[in-house]
Amino acid sequence: MSRTAKCRTVNDYSVPANNPSRTMSSDEDLLIELQNLCGQSLEASYRRKLEAIALLLQRHQQRDIEHCAGASLRTVQRWAKRARRFGASALQGHTRSTWSSKLSEEQHARLAADLKQPPSFPGCAARCWTAGLLMRHLRENYTATFSLRHCRRLLTIYQANLTESKKLGV
Repeated sequence: MSRTAKCRTVNDYSVPANNPSRTMSSDEDLLIELQNLCGQSLEASYRRKLEAIALLLQRHQQRDIEHCAGASLRTVQRWAKRARRFGASALQGHTRSTWSSKLSEEQHARLAADLKQPPSFPGCAARCWTAGLLMRHLRENYTATFSLRHCRRLLTIYQANLTESKKLGV
């Protein structure tokens, strides 16, 4: 048995293993649902998932499935499992509201001004900002806790802004 054929077997606990006809009809129902949805106007990533699952259910070649999905066969199998359990709508991307920042716009402006100056901590002889110093500065002056990684990101963003403003002569 090929790897693709092994992977296509249903391993869903909600479907009894001794009743393959039930599995086939649920897969056929899912395929019909997917084909009906593909006829509608959909978000591109959602359509790609639906089409890849349809190819999987129609037992197309692994490379065709992976090419259509832009993902591995295993990922498509996970999508199919989720669609079997929760319906095709479970594959839609969750719309996220915009990420809210821990700092207000005013605080961001103040932080940008702070980063233009060398760090000034008691007993600190550093002439330039590090992620650790920024993390301490944010905790003490802004009562905001950021990870070291996020502080590195902030430094990169603000240093890029500083470099651009120096180029512009601001």
